Amino acid sequence: MLPKPLYDYFEFNGKNSLEFNVRCSNTGTWKTPNKRVSTETVVGRNGDVLVTEDGYEDVTIPYDFFVVDNFENKFLDFGDFLNASKGFCRLEDAYHPDEYRMARVEEGLDPEVVFNEAGSATINFICHPERWLKSGEVPIELSQGNHRINNPTRHTAKPLIYVRGTGKLRISDIEIEVLNNSGNNLVLDCDTEDAYTNGTLDNRNSDISTTSTTFFLLPVGTFGITVPAEMSISLIPRWYNI
Repeated sequence: MLPKPLYDYFEFNGKNSLEFNVRCSNTGTWKTPNKRVSTETVVGRNGDVLVTEDGYEDVTIPYDFFVVDNFENKFLDFGDFLNASKGFCRLEDAYHPDEYRMARVEEGLDPEVVFNEAGSATINFICHPERWLKSGEVPIELSQGNHRINNPTRHTAKPLIYVRGTGKLRISDIEIEVLNNSGNNLVLDCDTEDAYTNGTLDNRNSDISTTSTTFFLLPVGTFGITVPAEMSISLIPRWYNI
């Protein structure tokens, strides 16, 4: 196990902040997102009526940081790296070693500089609401038979499943039949609800059949998985907290 650094850090888009001499001095990583709700006011009735409760909003996570060594070069290099990062990227930090977020940077950096030798600033990451568990990236290998799996979170997960073979795969109350799997390289992405070839992303929705309105969902608590005789799977559960 690597020794704990003298300063706290974050990793964004594959880069550790310490590579830029960026050291965290404070963090707001314990912020939680707002629920996305819709309400209506009914005349003659006390209070509002809750109409929908659909997901969570993005949350802004701030990191206060400072740069001391080689400030001018390192700070500008860090800012350039952030600006070159496109879309939502993986964000980890020393405060929450068992999880990560998907984040992006929108604002520029505005440092307080001391004698052009040191400086401090705050970086605001705009994050999706999920705090993804690294344990949810570990594949669960299953072959023929009935299996019981436990979802350790309070949230229904949408897994990524690598399928070898054909037949009717059942998870909880949803069943999907794999009709054709030449090459044993079919992938079921239950978040985007797509079937494709591993490595090429060629669409293969025509190679599966289901009467369900959704792809597989992993419910809260313990649930069952039935793998048919001619099939084995690698299931990446994608557990998360909010």
